[in-house]
Amino acid sequence: EQAVKAANAVMEDMNKLAPQALRSKANAVDMIPQLLSAEERHQVELIDNGASSTLENREHVNEALRQLYVDRDMLHKAAHFPPEPGQPFPERDLLERLPGDA
Repeated sequence: EQAVKAANAVMEDMNKLAPQALRSKANAVDMIPQLLSAEERHQVELIDNGASSTLENREHVNEALRQLYVDRDMLHKAAHFPPEPGQPFPERDLLERLPGDA
C-alpha cells in the first residue's frame, strides 16, 4: 500500500512536470532557428572581415607596383633620351629607388 501511494505521488509529480517539460522543449525548438541565424551572421561577418583585410593588403601591393612601373618607365626614358640640363645622372636616383619600390 505504501508503494502504491509512493508510485501515485511520483505519477502526480510527473504529470505536473510534463507541461513544463513540453514548454521547455518548445522553447528549445524555437531557439534553434535563432541560433542558426546567429551562427550564419557570425560566419558572414568573418568572411566580410577577411575580404576587407585582403583588399586593404592588396591596395598596398597595387600602390607599390604603380610606383615600380613609374620608376621603370622613367629609367627607360633616361636610358634612351639625353638628360635634362642640370641633371647629368637622373638614372642614378631611379636605380636607387627601384629596390625600395620592390
